[in-house]
Amino acid sequence: MLFYSAKRIIGLCVWVAILTAVIGCSPASREALPAATVSPSQTQAAESLNQEAEELYKLTEQGKTDEARIRLEHLGEQATKLTYDGAITIEGLHALTETISKAKRTFAATDFSQDEALLASAKIRLAADALTHRNQPMWLQYYKLVKDDLERLESNIRAGKKLESLLDYSKLYRHYSTIRPAILINRSPADVNKMDSLLVFLKKGLAEDQLDKAALQTAMEHAHKTIDGLFGRSEREAFLPLPDTQDPIIWSIGIGTFIIGILLFAGWRMFRLKPGYERINHKKREGF
Repeated sequence: MLFYSAKRIIGLCVWVAILTAVIGCSPASREALPAATVSPSQTQAAESLNQEAEELYKLTEQGKTDEARIRLEHLGEQATKLTYDGAITIEGLHALTETISKAKRTFAATDFSQDEALLASAKIRLAADALTHRNQPMWLQYYKLVKDDLERLESNIRAGKKLESLLDYSKLYRHYSTIRPAILINRSPADVNKMDSLLVFLKKGLAEDQLDKAALQTAMEHAHKTIDGLFGRSEREAFLPLPDTQDPIIWSIGIGTFIIGILLFAGWRMFRLKPGYERINHKKREGF
């Protein structure tokens, strides 16, 4: 009996450990586009594009404008090799080619701006990365930055500070527009259009002589939820103090160890207070 009860508790502990490991290792649910089969030629084209985009950003950052222009021309050629095959939406492909076209105009401008060129390079870099790293693209790192922009804007709207709100909106729009082409590659165009509409509404509302706080705050609530959806975050996750761990197995083992420890302690207490077997009363054997 003792062996049987102990075996049941050990078995339960093993199942708990397996269950926590499976839950912890499961990827976080994101509102991404459905998975599609990517042809080898498309994979190679996307990887080449990503390498060119990375080099473009480095050259621009280093101030090597002429070399960056040459790299940008190569990027334009690489982009023509990408075709819509279900792995990228038509909107995503259009956003990528449009971003490259705008970057060419920025680099060719007579009043060339290093900052604007770097911003254009960053947009291409993020979009190219979104093609090759669909599960964990770099643009997801902008979550805290965009959320901070939203919170500052919301706070100033609530306080009725129009000038500060306009400045906060400009920062928000700049950060969002930087990652927008990349988002269109990984997310549903309908969700992106929703955020676009909210930004248009906020811009118009902030341009009014008198701020409509109620309408603007309602729009801000929707903007928070839309951004959370685009980044694959729930409202609860946004306030958890735990980071997005890159090693979920470590977290799983920690949870499993904690639960198993509780179960073992409970089992020890149970055997101590009420053993899983009956003690033999020697007095009852006197009649034999």
